[in-house]
Amino acid sequence: MRIYEAEQNSSDEKAVRTIDSIIKDLSVPEFKLFQRAVILSDLKKDLDKGKPLPFGFNEENFQSEFDGLDQLLTPKIVRRLEQRS
Repeated sequence: MRIYEAEQNSSDEKAVRTIDSIIKDLSVPEFKLFQRAVILSDLKKDLDKGKPLPFGFNEENFQSEFDGLDQLLTPKIVRRLEQRS
């Protein structure tokens, strides 16, 4: 049991360090765009699997929102999204 707990703590710490390295120097507006891109990307995967969309989205308005996001993303945010992958 102690080995499992030690491994879990190590995994948790690694996840926190990874997330921190991705978002640590993003400004608040940059972080909000990053967060929005992550959420919409995950929702796109769900949509592609036929799952229903939350937040009042339907297929049409979601696609418009998803497509419009690319115009807002800076190279810095795109690099951070790539790091997340």
